[in-house]
Amino acid sequence: MLLAGGWIPPSGDEPHYLVVALSLLGDGDLDLADEYGAREYEPFHRAALSPHYKLGFANGSRYSMHGVGLPILLLPAYALGSWIGPGAAVALPRALLALLYGLFAWLLYGLVEELAGGRAARWGTLATTVLAPLLFAPLFLFPEVPAMLLGLLAFTAPLWLGSLAVAALPWLGVKYIPMAVALVFAAGLRAAPGRRWWAAALLGTSLGASLLLHSVYTWLLYRSLSPASIYLGTGSTAGAPALGGDWAAYLAAWPGALATAVGYLMDQKEGLLAYGPHYLLAAMGLAWLWRRDRRQLAALGIVAVAHVAPYALSQQLGGQGPPVRPLMAVLWTLVPALGIGLTIDARCRAVAALRGGLLALSAVLTALYAGQPWLLPHDYPVEASRLLQSYSPYGSDWWRLFPQWVNVDVPNPAVTAIWTLAVAGVAVLLWRRGWSASSRPVGAGRAWEWRAAAVVMAAAAAYLAVFHATVVRTDRHHPTVLAAGPVAWVAAELPEVAWAEAGGVWVSPGRPVDFVLTSERPLDFIDVRLRALVPTEVALRAHGVEEAGRVAPGADRVARLRLGPGIPDGDGYAYRFRVRVDDGAAPADLEGGADERQLGVFFQITDLGER
Repeated sequence: MLLAGGWIPPSGDEPHYLVVALSLLGDGDLDLADEYGAREYEPFHRAALSPHYKLGFANGSRYSMHGVGLPILLLPAYALGSWIGPGAAVALPRALLALLYGLFAWLLYGLVEELAGGRAARWGTLATTVLAPLLFAPLFLFPEVPAMLLGLLAFTAPLWLGSLAVAALPWLGVKYIPMAVALVFAAGLRAAPGRRWWAAALLGTSLGASLLLHSVYTWLLYRSLSPASIYLGTGSTAGAPALGGDWAAYLAAWPGALATAVGYLMDQKEGLLAYGPHYLLAAMGLAWLWRRDRRQLAALGIVAVAHVAPYALSQQLGGQGPPVRPLMAVLWTLVPALGIGLTIDARCRAVAALRGGLLALSAVLTALYAGQPWLLPHDYPVEASRLLQSYSPYGSDWWRLFPQWVNVDVPNPAVTAIWTLAVAGVAVLLWRRGWSASSRPVGAGRAWEWRAAAVVMAAAAAYLAVFHATVVRTDRHHPTVLAAGPVAWVAAELPEVAWAEAGGVWVSPGRPVDFVLTSERPLDFIDVRLRALVPTEVALRAHGVEEAGRVAPGADRVARLRLGPGIPDGDGYAYRFRVRVDDGAAPADLEGGADERQLGVFFQITDLGER
């Protein structure tokens, strides 16, 4: 998985966390004015960065608007990677997160074994850590992996270690403070009757000391005691009335928060079930736990709600980051119920078939994302799932047949309502089965699970085979004349990946862009000219063969791309090929002006070779 995503350049907030690590390594301080001003981040991010900092108290100082905990954690790996080379400066921090993820999986097994037994622990841990969405968390340099590890440590570890874990959470980000407070209460619920007040007091004292130290930190940087000053900068105290008004509006936004919370489960681009539909089986485990150990279930629940509720009130979808980001730090609270749902005997063939089918579907989705990790990040302007858009048949908008809950320009309320009611109905059925289920392992239903899994796998394989074997031009693609005769059709539903200009197309960096080339005559190859704004690696792929090379400004590169056999398309032939660019820049950053597009390489056909 790390190899599949290793070439993905840092994006979103990722380079800004690395800039803080760069400042700590180079200057030994947190002032980022020189790092952004001199573009010292270019070894790991060639394009210009819009600074993520706020004005500090000292003259000219600028401090990150992100928590300092993650850069400090990544600093050893970043230092070693910087010594090795620019690529390693990104790869080694991701490898460190992968190691932390392995430790998280080990602790998760222990929690599920404690609450539900060894069989549930094995299945629940596997279904969580080797399937989407959690599998892809180490690919992103975000605080979610250390946050979920610290949360699990605070919940399961001895009190002395749990107190250290809960104290570290606020330093990863202000948004983890409610979760840390909930972990204090959870410690009291989980402790033995005679030690509950002691457990809560120990974790609470540790958290209080950490918050006090955090206030000293913000006072030294911004002359403010508020944790929110990292977002406001110096003068945040003077802005307290406005901030209070913002909080009033924030708390009054509960209707939208409810829709957002449902979207965290159901939305096609950020919902948990869109990446891992097998999590629906946790409904059985929740009912089973409710009957047998409500105190433990309550402890898990308050941790989850304390983290997700503020996210939902802010109506954030997650932005560019790990999939299911609003839930990721507390997704472990659902795993005991998932493990139980995967292993108890529901005494129903339909439930057994559903269990096998959902696991198989999650495995298919995980394989697709692992092979194409650029489909994972979702920026706010993106209205739909990139995976659904990429695999909707040409000539259709099948992605509109799936639920959309938040940040929707063209809503589909009927479709969304049908999906939501159907999933809610299945969840109620699973709850009832879990309520009456035996704790014995799954028995006779196992055959139905395998049958359903085989059907789902076969259907997915058949669909993918047909999809990749056919190409049909539709209005969901932008036509672009690249040379006399042929026309390239660039996907229109994937924003900010390609822009047509006279004679060719600009391709943005980061994710591959697929082209459909049509011609009245059968073609053997095309010669292309590539031009770039900044030095970058470019890969061209057609018919299973990839041609890669480096393109520099002022030194255009000419390459020949063999197309393979075409597919009959009306009166001519259609050919599919792919262009991938590693780096790019905005013209506004290089030449001034208002053009903020991230442009990687200009792709132009110069010659055609007929069969």
